[in-house]
Amino acid sequence: RRLTEEGEQFRVHSMSSDTSLFNVARLLTGFSRPYRVIADKGLASSSVKIETADSALVGHIHKVFPDAIAFDMEGFGFYRGLKGNNKSLWVKGVADNGESQVGTTGGRDAKQVDQRKATENAIDFAIDVVRAWLDTEKA
Repeated sequence: RRLTEEGEQFRVHSMSSDTSLFNVARLLTGFSRPYRVIADKGLASSSVKIETADSALVGHIHKVFPDAIAFDMEGFGFYRGLKGNNKSLWVKGVADNGESQVGTTGGRDAKQVDQRKATENAIDFAIDVVRAWLDTEKA
């Protein structure tokens, strides 16, 4: 990555350079954004929905995978479905910390606002990653 008068450029300098989607995403985490981006932590996937942050499953995941920063149910299925055949990157917008669903209309509405904002942030970051990755492919 380098900064020129024309703006930031990504280019491959040798065969040892890794311009994978993940490494492009890692480079982009250093940019100032109105939301937090983490690229060097693990994402734990489970086959069950986690309803409470102090559940036994969360404790087990923290113990076995201490670098996990978030949990989801979809990431594992996404990568399993690809079977290693495609260049891909899972971008996760985290909207909660595993708390139980709120039973009131106001609580659900507030949760949906948080979820929508997390989705918008994930989309924004994913588009930036794809654009930067395409720039490395052209170089």
